[in-house]
Amino acid sequence: MATPERPPRRRLFERLEARVYLAGDPVAEWRFDSASGATLVDSVGVSNGAITGSSVYNQTATALVSAMPVWTASDPTQWGAGTRNGALRVFSDTDGAVVSSAVAPQVQSVSLWFKADTTNPTRYNSSGANGGFTDGTSVAMTLFEAGDSSAGLNVYLYSNRLYVGAWNSAVGGWSTGTFLFTASNAVVAGRWHHLVVTLNPTPTLQANGLVGYLDGVPFGSGNAASIGAASAIGIARTDGTTRFRLGTGGGSVVSNDTPASNNHRGFAGYIDEVRVYDETLTAADVLEVRSATAPTAGEEDWLVRDSGRAASIGRFRFDGP
Repeated sequence: MATPERPPRRRLFERLEARVYLAGDPVAEWRFDSASGATLVDSVGVSNGAITGSSVYNQTATALVSAMPVWTASDPTQWGAGTRNGALRVFSDTDGAVVSSAVAPQVQSVSLWFKADTTNPTRYNSSGANGGFTDGTSVAMTLFEAGDSSAGLNVYLYSNRLYVGAWNSAVGGWSTGTFLFTASNAVVAGRWHHLVVTLNPTPTLQANGLVGYLDGVPFGSGNAASIGAASAIGIARTDGTTRFRLGTGGGSVVSNDTPASNNHRGFAGYIDEVRVYDETLTAADVLEVRSATAPTAGEEDWLVRDSGRAASIGRFRFDGP
């Protein structure tokens, strides 16, 4: 008697490509992982830029400074520790990175990690002795900006709050923009925080078109529309003009660059893992991106390493991202 034929085995598992897709793919990603040099490298696209000023990339990332350090324009660019590998360490108005309008991507969502030296920035004058000084007047401290004072988007710290804003004078009723802000002291100096801002680029103003997230949690939403074509980007500094809402009430004002009376300054702290998307990230996307780019060290390590005061204020352990 003939042995019956066995049916062919079903393949229950297919070989998958060794790649993880999270919230779509960013159109630009600046990781700040270079060992040296003054080129801002886009690891996924063609939006390379330039590191500016005397940005410092020390390898240890150990100092939490409460005053402006002494430096000169001849200081070499260095690279230092971030959430994952390197980070951009900046101090002054001219420090940071810029991407020209010729290669800048269209901005619809932005994700970045930052660790600020202060959440209450004051006016900085670079013309002073030993590299400059602060004079005690509260000003905006830019983390990210795209566009100009006519149409654009930005992220900044002012008077112990984190702000995100978007505006476009070509859209009716939106020339001074929409600005969202966190609760007071939501951002802690010397601590890594994750920021995402999303924009729904419709031709006319739509409710909840602008949303801000801090550490994975939305802190505000408001009316927004398209901010127009791709334009130059500033990271940790303002490149050209932008707009600020200086406080929780009133309208926005245009940035200015007069050292004696300026209303903004460059970021002081660390910036890392900056991503730009040409899509509007969802709340679930934001959590995925945060997890994919989160620091690999526990928060307890940062408190000890950066401030040296963890033992005196208590023992805190944060094992999650």
